[in-house]
Amino acid sequence: MARIRLNIGAIYSMSNDCEKGLKLCIEVRDIIQQVQLCPYNEIIRYQGIIGDINLIQKDYDTAEHYYIAAFETSKRFLFTDHRLRLHCIKSLTDLYVKRNMKEYAIQFCLDQLSVYEIYLPEIRVNIANLSMKISELFEDSSDQKQDLLLKALRILETSVHLEYVATINCLMMITEYYQKQNFDERASNYYIRALGIRKKIYPKDDFIILKTQSLIDTNGNQT
Repeated sequence: MARIRLNIGAIYSMSNDCEKGLKLCIEVRDIIQQVQLCPYNEIIRYQGIIGDINLIQKDYDTAEHYYIAAFETSKRFLFTDHRLRLHCIKSLTDLYVKRNMKEYAIQFCLDQLSVYEIYLPEIRVNIANLSMKISELFEDSSDQKQDLLLKALRILETSVHLEYVATINCLMMITEYYQKQNFDERASNYYIRALGIRKKIYPKDDFIILKTQSLIDTNGNQT
């Protein structure tokens, strides 16, 4: 019941219906307080959603309070590779960027990346996902942006279980990087690689396949 309410609350917050989202999160908190075995996943999720709601309302101090609470709870009670912990890192990063603290956000992410690289040498998908997040914080012309994206792609492509969506996103981010540097031929190569993966998971006449092919054709005409 608590999980269903959280899912609905998250939908409300994404739809900017903050009042309904907050009401459901408070209901979840009340339910959790009556449970003997504390469900930490749900605690972290409702803390994060309340943080999201306050971020939407531009109450950055309150948002930071809840995001930090969620992050610290995840550090205490979840495994390092848990997806909620990565989500907490991304939420705090977005908040710091909103507060014009980009350098702080970069250092925070790099510190967390170091933790992942020390404790998750064999579970590297989170390293790839966090590297992609950090790359967003650098300027388009930055070599560090390129290095982080290529590092993420190497990890994703050598993963035992291919992460289709993450790999496509990474390929498209690299494509965008090279386009902005006017390296159209390199950009086309990554478009083609992204299209190859999309063809494995979408019907051949799907809109996203046709759109990617159109981007390849357009980019090819510019080279």
